[in-house]
Amino acid sequence: TWDDRSPVSIMSSIRWMRENARMIREVMSLESWQCANRFWTWLCSDGARARYHDDTDEYYARVTSLSVEMQGWTQSTRLHDRPLDCMSLGRALELASLTSRTLDVKHHMLGATKPDRLETPLELAEWVALLNSCSAAEPFFKRKNDTPRGPRVAEFLLFDADLPRSIRHCVAHAHESLLRIRKPLPDRIGDESLRQLLKLHEHLEEGSIETVLHRGIHEELTFVVDSISEICNQVHFDYFDPQPAPP
Repeated sequence: TWDDRSPVSIMSSIRWMRENARMIREVMSLESWQCANRFWTWLCSDGARARYHDDTDEYYARVTSLSVEMQGWTQSTRLHDRPLDCMSLGRALELASLTSRTLDVKHHMLGATKPDRLETPLELAEWVALLNSCSAAEPFFKRKNDTPRGPRVAEFLLFDADLPRSIRHCVAHAHESLLRIRKPLPDRIGDESLRQLLKLHEHLEEGSIETVLHRGIHEELTFVVDSISEICNQVHFDYFDPQPAPP
């Protein structure tokens, strides 16, 4: 939560959120910029520390609320142009990677996920906890109306097209964002990153939980995480650090 040395701590993430916002201040709306400042100021205050020690659940709920507020201001007050498409692309790829990693960690904790294995009440509770960590418990029970067994939860987080945190949904959204970024550009700028993202998108569109369980859920999630990492590197190369074409 607080360690500045960890690049994925809450403190580091919000510090870099505000720093990145400051560097692109000219394309941010006033409301989203004020929200970023308000988030960072609260996080550095004695009140936030006291809230963390007195009521940890309330502290994390406040962090979540401010994060969603920041996203809401960004979506509702910014021009829906290429800078916002770049933000949407990064957010979608990050969410897909995070869902993959979270599901993989839980899979290792609970053991092999097999369709014919009966799971204990404790394991079922762990799967519900995983759904809650992805804000997906209520959508799961509305969509599946089923016991939250491992294969069903894995299928939901991997392949549901309507769940905002599912890997398939995030990759599809990233593909749409990259298409909008790529469309007006000349020559062949961005072709390789678009090709890699389309390959992952088609892999998930054609996939099924039966195929994943046969192959191994860890192997599938590792493939997704590695593919997203390669896509991110290629996007950086294509758009942010382009190299001159050879003569």
